[in-house]
Amino acid sequence: MKILFSYILLLFCCSLFAVEPGNQTSVTEKIVIEGKVVDEISGEELPGVEVKLLDSGLVIYTDFEGNFVFTDLEPRKYTLSATYVSYKKRIITNIIPASGSEKYTIKLKGVENQSSVNQSGFSSAA
Repeated sequence: MKILFSYILLLFCCSLFAVEPGNQTSVTEKIVIEGKVVDEISGEELPGVEVKLLDSGLVIYTDFEGNFVFTDLEPRKYTLSATYVSYKKRIITNIIPASGSEKYTIKLKGVENQSSVNQSGFSSAA
């Protein structure tokens, strides 16, 4: 009787860990893309830069030290875009990160010949 009970208990425990062929999920390694955005000339870190992964629609902004981090990404090719006021937009294509984490330094170039803003106004006497 003990043997029969042990056998039934063993079958029950094995059935708990059985996986149906249609319900298997593949475990893929997630990657991280991180980096820093700096001024091309001075090397100064740029806070608040909009950094986008164009292929995925993910958007983040750099912290006070110009750092950004995209986590839990599928391992594939990405296109990165960095946009900041008074700087030229920078697009980096064919980013293919290896497993783990990839660090990038994005150098933005300031816009030259910025046109000045003219303000005019009037007041009417009532």
